Amino acid sequence: MNLEIGFNGISCAHCDGRNGKKRGGRCGRYFPSSLKTLADPNKTLFTMYRHLQRCENVTPQEKDRLDDLYETHDAERLAQIRGTQKKFYEFIWKELRKGNELTNSNITDTDSGDDCN
Repeated sequence: MNLEIGFNGISCAHCDGRNGKKRGGRCGRYFPSSLKTLADPNKTLFTMYRHLQRCENVTPQEKDRLDDLYETHDAERLAQIRGTQKKFYEFIWKELRKGNELTNSNITDTDSGDDCN
């Protein structure tokens, strides 16, 4: 899918999406095209986790901590008040769209993540 220039996304805080040898070193950048894509763990959570585990700029201590958080994620999610995760993703989606002229009506629901790590 081709997104318009200026479409906001998420990049790795450690490598700013410049890590990796594949695709010209542009790994660790994610451009969810809809709230549904952003909230899909297979397209964001697992993809970002995989990138962070392989990112050369993430320290071994940070990777260990990330492993701990990843292992407890499901239990913590189930313990939350119903709707909490949905509200979290809605907040992130609104922040990503701030100042962006694009809306869900002119893009399709596909993932434009750069998962090369």
